[in-house]
Amino acid sequence: MLGVFCYDESVSIMIHHRSKMNIFFILETVLLVIFYLINPIHVRSDLEHPTNQMQNLQRVLSSLLTKTISDTQFQDPNTKLKIESELIELKKLAHHLNTNNKNSDPILNFLPDHFEKQASEALVAYQEGSRIYARTLIRSITGFCIACHTSDSSGPQLPKSSLLSALPLKPLELAQFYTATRQFDQAETIYSKIIQNTRENRDDLDEAVRQSLGIAIRVKNDPKLALALVEYVLKSAYSPIFLKLNASKWRFDILKWKSKKEIFNTPDEMLIMAKNLVENAQKKQKHFMDRSADIQYLRASSILHELMKKPLSPKFLSEAFFLEGSCYDALNPYYFDNLNNLYFAACIRSKPHSDLSEKCYHRYEQNIYNGYTNSSGTHLPQSVRENLIDLWALAIKPRI
Repeated sequence: MLGVFCYDESVSIMIHHRSKMNIFFILETVLLVIFYLINPIHVRSDLEHPTNQMQNLQRVLSSLLTKTISDTQFQDPNTKLKIESELIELKKLAHHLNTNNKNSDPILNFLPDHFEKQASEALVAYQEGSRIYARTLIRSITGFCIACHTSDSSGPQLPKSSLLSALPLKPLELAQFYTATRQFDQAETIYSKIIQNTRENRDDLDEAVRQSLGIAIRVKNDPKLALALVEYVLKSAYSPIFLKLNASKWRFDILKWKSKKEIFNTPDEMLIMAKNLVENAQKKQKHFMDRSADIQYLRASSILHELMKKPLSPKFLSEAFFLEGSCYDALNPYYFDNLNNLYFAACIRSKPHSDLSEKCYHRYEQNIYNGYTNSSGTHLPQSVRENLIDLWALAIKPRI
């Protein structure tokens, strides 16, 4: 899937194989707090104690969360100066924070520098009036930082805190909060209520179904649960027609998955299976708004995350990065937001000056240009241009 982002400040339109920009913002904003609470962090000697750094980070993100929880609050002129000041503080925190641990998912070893760049880019976009894109970048920052902890069933949970009671959350947003803090049973309970009560929850139904399927497949690896969710949609008289059409195709793929017990003995078998799933999904997806292949993309993504925890050669790892980026491209923004570009960049760095690195660069560059294009044209900040030049230098094969 070739991602397409179009931002028009007058009508707030986004096209990226999907609709609605705020689907996972709540989830991802809270997740960054978890990442820094669970990873060893050291700060330069002339800065504050790490505990204070964590408190500051949580304070800034919590405040941003309350202001961006809805389109109305984010667009309120009265919050503009406060959001800008908090983005400035977030940029400073991103500059000072550093991590010295090595993660099983190698994608996380690229994050510290990227965190600072994305925070800076979000601030510039907001100051220049691209508020919708700035909001997307904030989501991206938090999604990048916690990527490995939402990829499978392993990982920490954020303890119940005052964050929850302080936020005006509707059921879908509460479910997203529980998902962010890895309280999956609580999240599934709320998602199921939304899905079963389709008459009252039609506006949130599509998002609830997709996010709930993400838990069932990626976290719990449970085809029975995934099938039950899809059956609710098919049986309800109030499910939108487009969702029922997708659900019928999801049901077919889930039943096929359910009938086979997958056992992988080697990394090669995992990569082959993931590659087959992605290729079949791409054939099944007739156009960029077609959601019929979501089950295959979710299964492939789950397998690839497990695969990347193993020791792999640069070439092997680069292909896994490319496939994972392709999955995130296709599933955005319902589950994982802008992780696609991070995986494409990692693909370039892991195996530079190769056919695959050039392929990854083309996908990365197209997503970046689409992200900075609106009704007035394409406007790339200088820092983004410089990053593209650096990645191109790594990606391009020597020409004889």
